[in-house]
Amino acid sequence: MKGRPGLALAAVLILAPLTACGAGRSAETLHEGSTIDGANAQTGDLRIRDVYLPYPTADRWPAGATIPVYLSVVNTSQTQPDTLTGGSSPIGTVTVSPAGGPPASPSTPSPIPLSTPAVGTNTPVPLPGGQTVDFGAGSQARLVISGTTTPLRAAGFAPITLRFAEAGEVTVEAPVGSGYGPGAPPSGGNSPASGEPSPS
Repeated sequence: MKGRPGLALAAVLILAPLTACGAGRSAETLHEGSTIDGANAQTGDLRIRDVYLPYPTADRWPAGATIPVYLSVVNTSQTQPDTLTGGSSPIGTVTVSPAGGPPASPSTPSPIPLSTPAVGTNTPVPLPGGQTVDFGAGSQARLVISGTTTPLRAAGFAPITLRFAEAGEVTVEAPVGSGYGPGAPPSGGNSPASGEPSPS
């Protein structure tokens, strides 16, 4: 009988760390997935945030695809407006346009179907002082890579150079996709609005 309290105390000491570990796994952490954060950069007064390409419907975007690019541009100057005049990439043609820009037919080689924001003639996008402009389906503006010259695997990267009228150029390595499945954004990123086209 005298040995039982000691055994009970030992059992408590062994179980305590195990229950402490379990207590830290909330409902949220149990559902967390592996994500790829969007790329960030800055030039002049502009902060470029959460740049990424959406997850392909298979394990890669094929060569010749038209792919929307998601990002946000924050103009930290309260007095100096800027303009995104265009962009370039070694893997395809980059076009930018306001959300209401002229449409064109997107194309994707089979077997992967694709529906993306309209691709139009390159049209400068204003970046007012003290404001944020979002790019992507359902956003204020569009940035699209078309005619890709190489397949892009999920978890790969796409180099994109953005050109601004006042702040100059900046190049980002935009990650491809996220851990939440086709068309899903990285955590905290902008995302296709409900009812808007998405790459699926």
